[in-house]
Amino acid sequence: MRDAPQRGDRRAPHLDFGIIEPPHWSLGDIVPATGRPAIVLDEVRDPGNVGVLLRTAFALGASGAVLLKGCADPWNPKALRASMGASLRFPVAEAVAATLAEWQREHDVVLWAADASGTPLTRTTLPERLAIVVGNEGFGVSQTVAALAAQRVSIPLARGAESLNVAVAAGIMLHEVRRAH
Repeated sequence: MRDAPQRGDRRAPHLDFGIIEPPHWSLGDIVPATGRPAIVLDEVRDPGNVGVLLRTAFALGASGAVLLKGCADPWNPKALRASMGASLRFPVAEAVAATLAEWQREHDVVLWAADASGTPLTRTTLPERLAIVVGNEGFGVSQTVAALAAQRVSIPLARGAESLNVAVAAGIMLHEVRRAH
């Protein structure tokens, strides 16, 4: 065992590191349940936002995250840093809209699409198996994915406020779902 360098010691510090294989999850590993919705990311392109979304969803007890085609790579170094390790302990599966629709039918999942003009989240009745879809920072949820949603939901904002950061909005929605159950 090597002693730690002392003040003034010119020896190079001892560095330990390892290489880990990221976990591999499929859509089947994500099964929403009462109070544990899934989060679906639709073309969220900023790796920092992807990481924060994963960290937030994990912390708020979501059942998993589905990243649709066009999202930033969850294993991007910026996404990994922002997730603070959540992406290693939390089911994250990648999919396209067609496989999302199959998963939705197979698991009887109700999709809600985040949309500023949707029904305020506080005026909704929560389904047992829910997945909340959040969209691209500039364009929102794509039309293809929005067509799969049972409804569009919103967060009431103060007059003059146009939108929230996608990770912040998802966090508020996940918290409201958790609180309501």
